[in-house]
Amino acid sequence: MKRLLLGALLAVLASQAQAFGDRTAREYLESCEKGDDADCNTIGHMLRYGVDAPKDEARAREIFIASCKRQSARGCYNLGSIYNDGAGVAVNKAAAAKIFEKACGLGEITACANLAGMLLDGTGVAEDPERARALYARMCATRLPPERRASWDGRVVADCCNNLANLYERGVGGAQDAAAAERFYEKACALEAEHSCANLAKLRAHGVSRKPPQTSRRDYDRDGPTD
Repeated sequence: MKRLLLGALLAVLASQAQAFGDRTAREYLESCEKGDDADCNTIGHMLRYGVDAPKDEARAREIFIASCKRQSARGCYNLGSIYNDGAGVAVNKAAAAKIFEKACGLGEITACANLAGMLLDGTGVAEDPERARALYARMCATRLPPERRASWDGRVVADCCNNLANLYERGVGGAQDAAAAERFYEKACALEAEHSCANLAKLRAHGVSRKPPQTSRRDYDRDGPTD
């Protein structure tokens, strides 16, 4: 990362009294400059949204670019969200999909979920519902320890299971399979996804439907993890 970025930002942040978590923006930036990607993603988030630091989307993007180049899964996810949302740059869904794919390959499950949705809709990438189903299946199979099931990752896994069940119920990306749909709605429901519990009840009461059942369309890029 350019030393100019550090000098300019440190000058601006020197008088910042607020703290994000247990440290100030200046401290996160200094740690980022030493190569701590978790802190790079935190200060990038602070700058992108103006959280306890002056909003600066261009510098946030530079931080995420550097972090992604160092193979940080979260850094790539955050960079992809910059292009997906048009935060300080023109919206570029194709670039976002490509970066989400890299982040997914590095193990960022939220990026995998985003990529699956884009493949399903043909947003920024060629429509490929079969691959979308495979991605949702992989994410749904993610094993989380009990203490993480109520975390953001648990919510993403639950939504992937719900979306996978949806595809089986409607026969999208492969054969229609009511038993598989029921099984994955059950798993999502067990992960406390209330919409999946409702979908499961509807499936059992009325059978499969070609219409998309109730689902939760969270904005992963806005609300997802950043550090």
